[in-house]
Order: sequence, then structure tokens, then C-alpha cells
Amino acid sequence: MVTKTELKIEDVEKIIVESAQKGMTAEKIGLALRDEHGFQKNKQKIKISEVLKKHNLYVQPDQANYQKKITVLRDHLKKNKKDVNARRDIVRLESNLNKLKKYLAE
Repeated sequence: MVTKTELKIEDVEKIIVESAQKGMTAEKIGLALRDEHGFQKNKQKIKISEVLKKHNLYVQPDQANYQKKITVLRDHLKKNKKDVNARRDIVRLESNLNKLKKYLAE
């Protein structure tokens, strides 16, 4: 385990960018930095989302979660065409996703 004093901000940014390119979300990157590298981002005044935005890798987590849920439900509906509750959930999730997109656009 690497202590927090051994990591420079440039090294942390490099770790964040590499993790994001592997598909990790900002929340998971923060946990990995804490657990694997012993890095406490609050003491170093670094924000993972700002680093990801600087490198154009930031994905809004709520929006990504809604899209994952919708795709899972669509796959479920292909197998179970009479599942009315799943159809209603898709409509509800798409509505919430559209509200979120409208909110983020403002």
C-alpha cells in the first residue's frame, strides 16, 4: 500500500484518467484511490469529477444508471412480452431520464 505522501497530484490525475478509461465511475475511482493507494482526496483538495471533466471523461452517474436500468428492462421485455409491470417501469424510467436531462441542460 502506498502512503498518501508518496503520491503527487499529477500521479493521482494519471490514476484517475486510467481508471476512467477502464470504465470506472467517479465513485468507484474514489474508493479505489482510498483502498488501494491510501489517498485521501479531501486533504489534497482534488475533485475526481473535475479531473474527469478536464479530460472529457466525465459521465453523469444518475444518467448512466438510468440508461443501464432501461437497457436491462428492454432485454427482459424481449423474453417476457406480457410483463406489464416492466413496461410501466420503462416508461417511468424514461420519464425520469428525460427530466434529468432537462435539468442538466439548464
